[in-house]
Amino acid sequence: MSEELNNLKQLLNAYKLTFASKKGFSKPSDWYPRTAKEIDNLLKSFVKDFSDSKKFEKELKDFLESSFAQVIENDLTLIAKRGDHKDWLTEERKVWKNANSTNSQFAFYKSKAAIHLGNGFDEMNKSTDEILSLLEDPKRSSKWMTRGMVVGDVQSGKTSHYTGLINKAVDSGYKLIIVLSGIFNSLRAQTQKRIQENTIHTGHPGELNKIFFATGTPEYKWPDGVRKVYKENDFNTTVASSISITNKDPLVMVVKKNVSILSSILIWLNKQGLETKEEEWNWNEAKWRNDTIRNLLPKRPLSCDQPMLLIDDECDSASIDISKRSNKGPQDLWDEEQQNLFQQTDPSKTNQLIRRILKCFNKSAYIGYTATPLANVFINYSSQKKDEGLDIFPNDFIKLLGRKDDYISPDKIFGIADKNIDPDEEIVSLSEKIDPEDSPQVRWVYDYRDDFDDPVFIKEDGSIDHDERDKKYRKESEDKNDVKGWLPLYHSIGHQCLYKGEFEIPNSLKEAINSFLIIIAIRYIRKNIVPHNSMLIHTSRFTSVQQTIMAQIKNYIDHLKKNIAYGQDEKVKETIKNEFIKVWNEDIKKNFDNKKFPESEKIKFDNVWNKIAETIVSETNPIGIVQINSLSDDVLDYDNHKKGWNVIVVGGAAISRGITLEGLTVSYFTRIAKIPTLDTLVQMGRWFGYRKGYEDLFRVYVPKILHILFRQFSFTIERAREKFADLSEQERRPADYAFEVPCFKGWNLTAKTKSKDMSIIQEPYSYITSISRTPVLYFKDKERLHNIELTKKLIEGLGDNYETEKEINKRLIDDKIWSPVPFHDQKIDNNLSHEEIRNEIFKKGHQQVKFRSAYLWRNVNIEQITKYLYNYKIPPQTEWTSKIIAQQIRALKEFKKLESWNLAIFSVKSSEKYSNIKFKKDKIDVTLQQRSIFNNPHPNFFSIKTLSDPSAEFIDMSSDEYNQGIHSWINLYKKSNKCVIYRRKINYLPAEFKTKIRQNRKSGLIVIYPWSTEFKENLNPEKDIYIGWQVVIPPTRREGDEEKNELMFDQGCNQAAREARQEKIKDLFDPDLYQ
Repeated sequence: MSEELNNLKQLLNAYKLTFASKKGFSKPSDWYPRTAKEIDNLLKSFVKDFSDSKKFEKELKDFLESSFAQVIENDLTLIAKRGDHKDWLTEERKVWKNANSTNSQFAFYKSKAAIHLGNGFDEMNKSTDEILSLLEDPKRSSKWMTRGMVVGDVQSGKTSHYTGLINKAVDSGYKLIIVLSGIFNSLRAQTQKRIQENTIHTGHPGELNKIFFATGTPEYKWPDGVRKVYKENDFNTTVASSISITNKDPLVMVVKKNVSILSSILIWLNKQGLETKEEEWNWNEAKWRNDTIRNLLPKRPLSCDQPMLLIDDECDSASIDISKRSNKGPQDLWDEEQQNLFQQTDPSKTNQLIRRILKCFNKSAYIGYTATPLANVFINYSSQKKDEGLDIFPNDFIKLLGRKDDYISPDKIFGIADKNIDPDEEIVSLSEKIDPEDSPQVRWVYDYRDDFDDPVFIKEDGSIDHDERDKKYRKESEDKNDVKGWLPLYHSIGHQCLYKGEFEIPNSLKEAINSFLIIIAIRYIRKNIVPHNSMLIHTSRFTSVQQTIMAQIKNYIDHLKKNIAYGQDEKVKETIKNEFIKVWNEDIKKNFDNKKFPESEKIKFDNVWNKIAETIVSETNPIGIVQINSLSDDVLDYDNHKKGWNVIVVGGAAISRGITLEGLTVSYFTRIAKIPTLDTLVQMGRWFGYRKGYEDLFRVYVPKILHILFRQFSFTIERAREKFADLSEQERRPADYAFEVPCFKGWNLTAKTKSKDMSIIQEPYSYITSISRTPVLYFKDKERLHNIELTKKLIEGLGDNYETEKEINKRLIDDKIWSPVPFHDQKIDNNLSHEEIRNEIFKKGHQQVKFRSAYLWRNVNIEQITKYLYNYKIPPQTEWTSKIIAQQIRALKEFKKLESWNLAIFSVKSSEKYSNIKFKKDKIDVTLQQRSIFNNPHPNFFSIKTLSDPSAEFIDMSSDEYNQGIHSWINLYKKSNKCVIYRRKINYLPAEFKTKIRQNRKSGLIVIYPWSTEFKENLNPEKDIYIGWQVVIPPTRREGDEEKNELMFDQGCNQAAREARQEKIKDLFDPDLYQ
């Protein structure tokens, strides 16, 4: 029956071309059903033409629904325009199009994979055609090199994709294919098996059109009934001794990405009798300490003319140069001497070997594959070493694979974090608020610690205070004391896994296993077949801890088997059954998608329970429990379980990348670093991918902190994809890929060792916090005179439409704008209402803001302000210059973030004691402020302590701005209860008054301060008058800005992004504009 059904599936897959042709669709070969209606019409036509298929109509409909998902995002590609590239992949060169499965590698692959991949195969076919066309013609005689990268989501079919590319490359004439398949045996074995099964291969070198594998799948022995690896069958020099690179048949090697294996490849090449190039290679003895290996490695680059394709799977892992650098910061910011020094040093060993292998081939193509390309795009695209040449940045192309609507991505499981803008705290972050109802597949785990039910978390009504518990759990990484429990997030290698003092798993893991068993039963009842079902348990990086957990899981499974199937104690059996019923009622059944799976409504728990009992006791297909890590010989051998395999997989790093868990239905994941990295955690998420037929069943058990992190990661990932799409539409090349990724405090985008050429840049044209700049360093001589004349010219050009102190003071009095004064008698209760606190402050003392002589111009031309600041002479300040401020103000206008500026000149001093300065043909008469010289560090300039006046920022303020500022100030006090501390003395005035008032202004303000070091009687106008200023930039990021696509975060930037920003600065700030 299954053979007949499989034959009908193949026939139906081919029949869609006939159907599309009959319907008259354009390009019938590209058509596939995209909607439920199209699936029904296709199936109806097929059953009509092939009546024997009627009895399998339900199964065939399931096949169509699982095979043809709608593509919601197409492939996107960044391509470099290369002068030396020649188009070559014509329709005639695509030999696989009209070939059969015996004389074309790709035609053979199609016969094996098309039925399983559905329209995914058609998409892969188009995509690999495009990638192959971006490589060079393997039959081209001249030298060439291509470097690219393919980016696809986690568990989205990248292995199937590069298997297709390998087959087409072999069909086209590539003679050597090297696949770097990660760093673990389990992934290499899985990749070897997949490629081998989907190629026409031979065990004897020399057979034309057949691939010879220089590597194989592992071989095992079974001493005492325990399977052990007998031979890894990875590449080694012994096997290589019988293989010649000059054989006519294509050669494929699937190898681990480590120093030993990559060294063996170079040693093998060195023994092939190839010509060598002129330059010498140095193998640093301090790094290559094994004399035998070092002496066998080639002393010069080899010169091999065989066309070679190197596939670097998980190219962001191990391949990146992580060597130490003597220079800090990204390379493109170094001077020539630093660059030269860097080029003379060695890269890290794995990176060095990959680059030297590539350099040995005159015709080479390097393609990296990954789901997390952050480390790769942060590589400096011009980085090179003397011996290795250019780094492995994908200079020629980057392809982002498309998405189908049935792909389960991080945002579909966890959601996307909202921006969290708290004006009182003046920070931008991503929200940690989660509604559990929005993520029904996610279950939060707390009982990995013993204090999950601590009495301090119990409220009066007996319920748990989740907020208090979450607050304490969030601080686990900072806890100096050992956290007790079954498996705290930050545990040591020798941790004893005891739950409440007992050698057993916690209740949450028991629930997860119970869910797994229930889902096994439901999947069987829905489809009446036994598919593969996997459960992932990833809780520790330590193999000894994993071994302990595995033993405890076996104990629990034995407990279930003993009591469900064979137990005589009905009370115990009933207790266990009730635990399953609880999971069924409170989670699984409640979250059925009855619209998509209408048959689920008819499923009764008794049927599920019977299937669970059958699964537990099955001798022919017992539940497997395997441990996948560097010390275990267990493998995920799904193919040896033809009738389906129910397996619980315990592991750590070995199941973090690339490895596929068939039918992954339940994940229990509690592993997290103290400073998490986005790419590492996303790769660990094996639960992403395609879950066709059980989208409503799979479950992910995680601590709440991990749910929060994945929501935040989703925000960053989706922003990165949007950026890529924008660049793709602009037809940018990879070197122009101005990669800017949102990043936030608490986690890193990628490991620091892999991101040395990345800069974290604060968004320079937006501010969540208002900024005030006032110079404290002043020139003494001709620059001082220059600044006076410059200021006079500015005031002259402002026009006569200004307010004087009379109008200004009247407005301030009418609007009740006052300034609080310190008080020391008693602290104000922060539990009072806003209005009560405001009144208390007012009663304890206040000053009406007013000015003795003042002038205010509104809506000043920004060009006048920027020209003034650009030409103002100022000694170098610690963090900024007046030119930088001018650039920022002009950029804020350019990006429409701040277009309104006011300018004031004033004094609070009396003209009786202080001299005056006049502007605008004596219309503007201002008393000089007085300041004392604080430090005289240089013969040409000196410093003062401060210049700005506390009342200055009120001069243009509206009542709305002021009252909003007062509200924010009091709101902060109610939250923090902080008072002013001045010179270690407390006054009870609430802190941050000035900051909060400034935070609510809408316009920029520049205040001109004429000042002197002398009183009136001693003033020498030619020597003692100075001009200073204060620039106040209000916040330009506000709540709701996300709706206008405003940037709300700092950015991780690569070299191209930094260069793009510099170009923008050049365009905006041409010095000629200011002359």
